[in-house]
Amino acid sequence: MSLSLLKPAGLDRRRKGNIRSEASYPQEGVILGQELAEDCHVVERHTLDAVVWALKLGAPTSIEATSCGLNPDTHPLSAIVTYRFPARENLPPLKLTWYEGTRPPRPEELEDGRHMPAEGGVVFKGSKGKLMCGVYGESPRLIPEKLMEETEFPAKTIPRIEGTHEQEWARSCKEGKKAGACFEYSGPLTEICLLGNIAKRLDARIAWDSAGLRVTNNADAEPLGIFVLQNRSHKYHGSCLHDVHH
Repeated sequence: MSLSLLKPAGLDRRRKGNIRSEASYPQEGVILGQELAEDCHVVERHTLDAVVWALKLGAPTSIEATSCGLNPDTHPLSAIVTYRFPARENLPPLKLTWYEGTRPPRPEELEDGRHMPAEGGVVFKGSKGKLMCGVYGESPRLIPEKLMEETEFPAKTIPRIEGTHEQEWARSCKEGKKAGACFEYSGPLTEICLLGNIAKRLDARIAWDSAGLRVTNNADAEPLGIFVLQNRSHKYHGSCLHDVHH
């Protein structure tokens, strides 16, 4: 299975860029979205959300990045970030590669005249086909369209959120119920984004010890790891309510 997230080209490179990524499940996949850097709390968390949730991803074991136009002050012109996730439950190891600053590869199954989402999105690559959705996981479609028409979909069993996520946050506060995007979930998701930023800043591969909260193979990463430490300390403590900072 694999995934793809898309973002429009021609954005201000000082803050935004096109991102794609390939996720291997167990072979490979693709994800496209916006930059991992300043917008990691807003855009990348949204584009990776469906991937992390559906494939039950925890902390990656390694993250490797290569960039063009890298400098200490602004986001690079383009970058490729490759995550390696270990096996979890009954799921095999996963390779996820995030591209930015360039257009994603077009799925072979996508018919002529059809386009990938303009704002961004994800492509899940499975053994029997591919599924494409928008940047927020909306409008999922099997490709080619013929597969969508022939597939019998299961009944809905996952609880849906009523109203907006702000309203869900308010209900969680009033009723003491865990929200869908509580800190237990949004914290590790944000950590994945931050680790991608560190790998990009170093333009190298880093090995991540999640339990020890440290990079084990690159001393230059140590000063940057404070951002992951601050995120974990902030996100994981206290009541597990919706992260209102989406």
